[in-house]
Amino acid sequence: MKKKYLTVFVNFLLGRRLSRPLKIANYTISGIVVLYVILIAYPNPFFEYSYKYKNFKIHSTHLLGDSIDSILDRATNHLYCSEINTDVTHNIYFCNSFARYSFFAPISRRAFAVNYPIFNTIFIAKCDIANDSVYKNNIKDNYTKKLSGTIAHEATHTLIKEKIGLRRFIMLPKWKNEGYCEYIAHNNANATKEAKEYLIVNKNNHKLGADYRRYYYAVAYLIEIEKMSFDDIVTTNLSLEQVLEKIERLSL
Repeated sequence: MKKKYLTVFVNFLLGRRLSRPLKIANYTISGIVVLYVILIAYPNPFFEYSYKYKNFKIHSTHLLGDSIDSILDRATNHLYCSEINTDVTHNIYFCNSFARYSFFAPISRRAFAVNYPIFNTIFIAKCDIANDSVYKNNIKDNYTKKLSGTIAHEATHTLIKEKIGLRRFIMLPKWKNEGYCEYIAHNNANATKEAKEYLIVNKNNHKLGADYRRYYYAVAYLIEIEKMSFDDIVTTNLSLEQVLEKIERLSL
């Protein structure tokens, strides 16, 4: 019975041997999906204002104000710390509302931002440019991050994709991908020193924020202590757990 339903489902997706009503439904759903992908790839009509500064092309529903240049300068300084930084243009869309952000980032709707590297489009949730702040779209986890750091984090995803290609980007372990982006976004010279104490206190904390902090500390250790290059991090056979164990044994 399960095999029968699976066959029907596959046939529906592929448009094979369908009745007229199912064909109409198939074409309608396929059309909606294609339209949505086009909107993700080219959402400019939804953003009235645009602004080009250095390697950033900013799109917004509101006027940006004079503070945007300093925000982008800070983000640029973060990116300069990455050995894989290149002259790629980053297309950034300030949604300025959680509803608009959720439309463009349904899977990441409770995050600060999302990057679609295949299209080089970055969507930022509600933010306060004057105060360099971006807000998380989650009432239960309501706190802010630096907007400049968030931009640097998302832009680094694009740099990684440009460096290793889309297929390897997709296959790259999450802790390496997100950890490297967090490392560039924080640009904290004391990351490894903080790591050991943090891991002792938060060893069994597996909330999303805590996991990202672990990814960040793992990459910081590989760069600062083991002197790994980006290519070394990508190719290392070390697991996240093995790197964290190295940090716990570290004598600082």
